[in-house]
Amino acid sequence: RTINGQCRLNDIYGSWLPDMLELISDTAPYLSPRQMEVIWREIETSRCYGGLPDQARDWLGVYKAVSYRDYGKALQYSRKLLSTNGAHIKPSFTNNYLVMVALWSHIALNEKKEAADLAKKYDNPNPPVAIRLLTAIANEKKN
Repeated sequence: RTINGQCRLNDIYGSWLPDMLELISDTAPYLSPRQMEVIWREIETSRCYGGLPDQARDWLGVYKAVSYRDYGKALQYSRKLLSTNGAHIKPSFTNNYLVMVALWSHIALNEKKEAADLAKKYDNPNPPVAIRLLTAIANEKKN
């Protein structure tokens, strides 16, 4: 599916953004940022893109930052969408993704303490494997 013809909020949040997460998850690890430009050009020139609400643009910002390996922007957008205000983060499909992106970004930026602090706010007794791995890396002691 493309964003074209899916300009209604129900389409954007109900199918298009979740499909976009799947697309980015399936392609970003294997394609270079340059190869991802084709996908982003299609999205950003679509007729619906200009009218997207801020929250949808923030989600696209996370996806684009992940696909470009832009850890600073990925962290910026994931923090904004999590917006915990110091509270614990409840597990959900979207929060799991945002926590994973934020942990990955902190670690890539050599901010292990910040990653460990974020992991402590994540209120999930049985987190996904990727989050457990990233938390272990964040809590890893230097030799």
